[in-house]
Amino acid sequence: MKVTGQDIMNDEAIVKRIKKIRPLNNAYNREFFAELVAEYYKNRLNLRVGSEVADALKNEKTVLIEASHGAQLGHLGIHRLYLKGADIARKAENAVMLFLVGDQYQPSMYPEINRIYFPRRGKRGSPFLLPIKKEDRRKPLYGIPPPTEKNILRLKNQILGLSGQSFHYFCERHGIMKKDVDKSFFINNLEHMVEVLVDSSKKTKNYADFVVRSQIILLGEVFHELFDRYIVFFPISMLRYLPGFSSTLEDMEKINSYKIRVSEFQRLRGHKPYLPGDIPPNMSPFWYHCPMCYSRNRATVSGRDASYTCTTCGMRVVQKIDEGFSNPDIVFSQILTPVSIGTAARIVGHLHPYAEVVDEYLSKELGVSPPERFVLSTHPVFHGLGDADGGDTRCSLVRALLEAERGSLRKLALDDWSSCPAIYSHYYRYVSLEHGGGA
Repeated sequence: MKVTGQDIMNDEAIVKRIKKIRPLNNAYNREFFAELVAEYYKNRLNLRVGSEVADALKNEKTVLIEASHGAQLGHLGIHRLYLKGADIARKAENAVMLFLVGDQYQPSMYPEINRIYFPRRGKRGSPFLLPIKKEDRRKPLYGIPPPTEKNILRLKNQILGLSGQSFHYFCERHGIMKKDVDKSFFINNLEHMVEVLVDSSKKTKNYADFVVRSQIILLGEVFHELFDRYIVFFPISMLRYLPGFSSTLEDMEKINSYKIRVSEFQRLRGHKPYLPGDIPPNMSPFWYHCPMCYSRNRATVSGRDASYTCTTCGMRVVQKIDEGFSNPDIVFSQILTPVSIGTAARIVGHLHPYAEVVDEYLSKELGVSPPERFVLSTHPVFHGLGDADGGDTRCSLVRALLEAERGSLRKLALDDWSSCPAIYSHYYRYVSLEHGGGA
């Protein structure tokens, strides 16, 4: 497995590696992919792709750097993955950051999806929620409606209600007179954010697209040069439209044999295996959501039909292999993108067992050089109103956008690969002009 980052650990060396990469020659596929991205932005996000990044995508010599994560506003570490990747692409001058959005995830399996955390007097408090109905929690995010304006305004009022306590704690901790602190920076940012969230809820049709549109607008205001030229978003649910999808699907049994074999080698080495046990050779590389209860299931394939008995409600289901609420698994997705559109590098927070399956299949079965993985193991640390002295390594994007100035937020992308960006609230200007990001 080609892994980099833990040994290099600085921007200069990683940029040199990116510049040396020569992507597969697939000009037609790149043109088609650029059209798919434009379609996604227009029809699902109600946005336009920048002309510069669109042209770069079409160029088969452009190095595609890929990262992926579930669709959520989430903590700053998630967003640093693609922001730092875009900064590397900018410095390399021959690359684009492709962020694959996990719009197929279920809130029932990933409860952090709709949670937004604010600290309470230096401790991690209970999260605020952008509510998702109980009957929707097992559906993939692309099948769940965006939050309502009413729920977004409720979130606003919750944040306002807590802000008084947060300001009091901050002033108490630093010996500042509360009356001397101007809250307008926080209030104005909250008003603007709510406008963006409400607008996105009205201009998108599902929860994942709502999240992506909101973060493109809010972070695009901070990192406009990266969003205009060096970064694009694309949903995993649309990978089925890529050239090469059907032929990769036909290789299902070969892929399964690698899953079994690599998992056994991992087990023998004392590592966590990708598979906990054997699988049938005709197991589909998709996850399927039961049409009755929406629980996620695996299926076996015969011809073009996939069949399974739901592990939750017991319903017997037979359907076409790639129809309905069905989504490719991570191994299938990561095999497809290098072959189809020439993904040549990946940025990850840490290594997973599936990575070895992907790389073994690409190199030994297809003769394709696997994308090099760059491990970004450093985490942003946010120092804000409600934080204790050590700051917060899992600060939500929402809170950072409310409290930090743009100059400080830009450290998410511009600080070196090896560093843990220290981002300070605007209100640290009342403590020391040394902090505060542009104070």
